[in-house]
Amino acid sequence: MESQKLKSQKRVYRFIEVNCKSSGNIRRFSSATKAGFALQIINRKLGDGVVPGSYIEAVKK
Repeated sequence: MESQKLKSQKRVYRFIEVNCKSSGNIRRFSSATKAGFALQIINRKLGDGVVPGSYIEAVKK
């Protein structure tokens, strides 16, 4: 009976999606991620010739 409860429970993943306008990529981060850290990760993975991001804009759906 206990295993049935575990199977019926859905996992809720809490994350934010960041859409990089420079590269067009969408990246997912934990909801607890600081904006500055997310920006560093995004800028680190940008290719040559792509303008690095300077801010993250929050949008609620």
